[in-house]
Amino acid sequence: MTIRSIATAIAGVAGGALLSLALSSAAHARSFNNPHVNGKRLDGCYSWPGPCRSRKAANAFCRRKGYDRASDFEASNQFGAYQTYRLGDGGVCTASCTVMTYVRCSGDADDDGDE
Repeated sequence: MTIRSIATAIAGVAGGALLSLALSSAAHARSFNNPHVNGKRLDGCYSWPGPCRSRKAANAFCRRKGYDRASDFEASNQFGAYQTYRLGDGGVCTASCTVMTYVRCSGDADDDGDE
């Protein structure tokens, strides 16, 4: 075997391992658009009073779904005829709420059920 063929073989094995790791990580991640809890939109505040738009509410949602953490999330202030649910204190917001519009969960999932 030449040095070039050995280097190619090593690169192939290393590349395969990285691809396998990437696929494994993707298999343990899920995105939730406009996530709901108990029939209500997920509030961007963990408890009242805030802080709002913090990772704490997103992490709590992901743990509830069986994941380790939130790897990404978005929240916005919204007006409308709906209610949001706060995971920290179980409270409900009914006007001018901070709403989670997107949460991406990652890590081990023991429940991939619907929202």
